[in-house]
Amino acid sequence: MAFSILLLVALAAHSTAAQDYGSAFIGCVPAADQPSGAVNQGESGQTSDGCQFYCSINNKAYSFWTSSYSGAGKYSTQGAPACVCSDTEPSTGAITSTISADEDTVCVTATDYQVFKAYTTEQFQGCTSPNAYLHSTTGYTSYEQCLSACASSAYTFVKPLETSWQCFCGSSMGSPALTECGLNKYLIYYHDPIAQASQLTRRKLRERLNESSRQAADCPAGLTACLVEGYTDSYECIDTNAEIESCGGCINGVFGSTNATAGTDCTALAGVALGAATCTAGRCESFACESGFSLVDGACVAV
Repeated sequence: MAFSILLLVALAAHSTAAQDYGSAFIGCVPAADQPSGAVNQGESGQTSDGCQFYCSINNKAYSFWTSSYSGAGKYSTQGAPACVCSDTEPSTGAITSTISADEDTVCVTATDYQVFKAYTTEQFQGCTSPNAYLHSTTGYTSYEQCLSACASSAYTFVKPLETSWQCFCGSSMGSPALTECGLNKYLIYYHDPIAQASQLTRRKLRERLNESSRQAADCPAGLTACLVEGYTDSYECIDTNAEIESCGGCINGVFGSTNATAGTDCTALAGVALGAATCTAGRCESFACESGFSLVDGACVAV
């Protein structure tokens, strides 16, 4: 008999009181620079906000969205997905320009992707020229390193360059003239340092739980970790050689795998009399049929 294993990966994200979580704009990138091997979303991701939300509830760090559609489908005019979710941040050298300070998240090139940090305490304030602040900066190889370096400060100033992210931290924003965003322009973020520290703790916890869930997918010998219907983070350990409702494989897919043999629900086979089926060695076998069917080699065949 199959038994269920509850995976503790459903954190109470998106419901934390007293902390302002949302999305934060990073920049625009060409279609060729949207990440491959990511989660592609269709219908509910056909607005930028919808894409950001979809990526956040799927625990992906970044949303990539383009407004360039070829109709009502989920693909953009260049044939790429309209909404892409990924844990891979944009390449700093690929950052392109937005239209203006008033439309600071709208890409100049319509086919480019808007990139957002999908779930964060950072609040995007706008962009400004590199001359707005006479402040020494530190170079980092990743955008995330900039945010982490300024976790204890209220403001983070991030400037994407060709090969690095230049950053500095501050307690105030000042009054800079806002401009369009792009390469060699400062992205300005505000966050509550206390909430930011909490977010870092939650992210580390989520990573540990995700790792624990991957390790927990080790079922006893002879059993397979089969997904529970309607869930991507829960599974049952099943003997697919004998389980009548998941015979020969997992009926809802194997936990943590996209390549697996699909199982068969022997109780749902056409023509089989109620209670007259079993699963033997991963194969459905019937021993009685309904009217209009004939039993042939353990299967009910229409006559």
